[in-house]
Amino acid sequence: MRLMTLVVWLALCGAGIGLAACGDDGSGGGDAGTDGGTDTDSDTDTDTDTDTDTDTDTDTDTDVDTGDDCDTDTGVEPDAGTEEDCPELVMTGDVAIHNQDDLGALEGYTEITGNLVITYSAGDSEPFIVDLSALHCLQSVGVDLQILGTDLSDLAGLGKLVSVGGGLTVTAAPSGMYGHPNSYLTSLDGLSSLTSVGGDLYIGSGNPVLADLDGLRELTEIDGGLSIVGNPALTSLGGLVGLTSVGGALSIADNTVLPNLCGLVNLIDIGGDLSIGGNAALKNVEGLSNVTSVGGDLNIGDNWVLANLDGLSGLTSVGGSLTIGGNLDLVNLDGLSNLTSVGGSLAIGGNLLLTDLDGLGGITSSVVGDLVISGNANLTNVDGLSGITSVSGNLIIGGDTFGYEEWAEGNAALTNVDGLTGLASVGGKLVISDNALTNVDGLGNLALSETGCLIIRDNTALTDLDGLNGVTTLHGYTLSSCEWEDAPLTINGNSALTNVDGLINLLSLIGGGMFGILSIVDNSALANLDGLGSLTSAADGALYIYDNPDLPQCEACDLVDQLTDHEPGWFDFHNNQADTCTDTCT
Repeated sequence: MRLMTLVVWLALCGAGIGLAACGDDGSGGGDAGTDGGTDTDSDTDTDTDTDTDTDTDTDTDTDVDTGDDCDTDTGVEPDAGTEEDCPELVMTGDVAIHNQDDLGALEGYTEITGNLVITYSAGDSEPFIVDLSALHCLQSVGVDLQILGTDLSDLAGLGKLVSVGGGLTVTAAPSGMYGHPNSYLTSLDGLSSLTSVGGDLYIGSGNPVLADLDGLRELTEIDGGLSIVGNPALTSLGGLVGLTSVGGALSIADNTVLPNLCGLVNLIDIGGDLSIGGNAALKNVEGLSNVTSVGGDLNIGDNWVLANLDGLSGLTSVGGSLTIGGNLDLVNLDGLSNLTSVGGSLAIGGNLLLTDLDGLGGITSSVVGDLVISGNANLTNVDGLSGITSVSGNLIIGGDTFGYEEWAEGNAALTNVDGLTGLASVGGKLVISDNALTNVDGLGNLALSETGCLIIRDNTALTDLDGLNGVTTLHGYTLSSCEWEDAPLTINGNSALTNVDGLINLLSLIGGGMFGILSIVDNSALANLDGLGSLTSAADGALYIYDNPDLPQCEACDLVDQLTDHEPGWFDFHNNQADTCTDTCT
């Protein structure tokens, strides 16, 4: 851009055009090169001066947005539209425009009190909609403005439009399976006077060549939500640089070449959810640096080259749930270090390069919902969760992720849960599955009483359950936190587990599921069940204890004998270590 400006400057100066930037005094073409302005050119004069002027302008801005940082340059000045005087003329009610000829009926109108829909419909007659010049006097639309599946290349003609009382939608028109897109719309130029939208602003899913939002530079406030979704050619949000407030949800999703969110640099308030997802080229979230709170949920997911969340360093509270998942290059959460409050669930999953959760260390309250840590292949610790004191829903560490199926794998490098020493209670089920844990000592302060299921599954390095001595009563599907197939106590596939002594305070199991009321299966090093010595009640389900080759069959039979309310014969014991009591279980 800088080079092009210099070339144009030289060309204009060389042509003798009177420009102050060329040193012209406005008197008609005097050469102001290195001769001090004393040379007076004629029409045939050839300027032989050598221009030694060196451009010291430090502006290095180019047209190539690398996405690495944000500047606050507001870009080109907005076009304020035509200067003609339009006397007030009001169209009452809704208006639908289906072809270019229909627009002629709106010539000179300054206001439409209802909806204005400019759209393609199957079977519409030519001429198709290619320009909006007939709307040059329009200043306000009372309800919604929709631009759906037109042949427009821009929105020139709407230069006087100041307000839309309802929503503004620019997307494909409903037609067939995929809709009819705005195939030629490259910009929103023409909306340069628009300052407010009373409803939702939706731009997406039908604008295949839309490259920027520069036409919205005067927009400061959206009372509803803002959705920029599915625009495959969009490279900049710079047109939103004037926006300070979004009353509803903000969604930036599936814009495959968008490198950054710099156009949101002046945004302060988000009343609803904030969702940033599926933006394959998004490198950072620097444009959100002034956002201090999110009224609803915060979801950041499937942004494959997003390396950090540093742009959220001003964020202190999230009113709803916080979900960070599927960001393959995300290495830390340090940008959330000032976050102190989350009003809903907390889920961190499928971030393959994430090594710690230290950025969540400022959260010192309860999690009102689920706490899910799953599918983070390089996560080595959960120390950043040390301030969390209770979880009202489920605590899931690893691969059992009902409701979070996209993160079905565990945390392959997680060796301990020492960061959870401050956790005192869990209101739902506790799942520890498919991790590299050697112990669960970090749960030593956790009291589980009549809460839900306990599922310990496929932790191949786990040797004991000593951190679970606060477990007293477990429920199955009778509580909503457990699925109908869950046994209240499941200890399966832990190949290094030698004992269950950490469950010495477990007294009762209630409400068996499809897999019974107790399942102890495929624990190849398990030698005894002494840790279940206090268990006296296990009604409403079968006992499954099998494929534990080091566990004497007598241990399983003795467990049946100590239960006071279990139905005779309702068990399945096999492929355990054979001994003399093989046939004595009743």
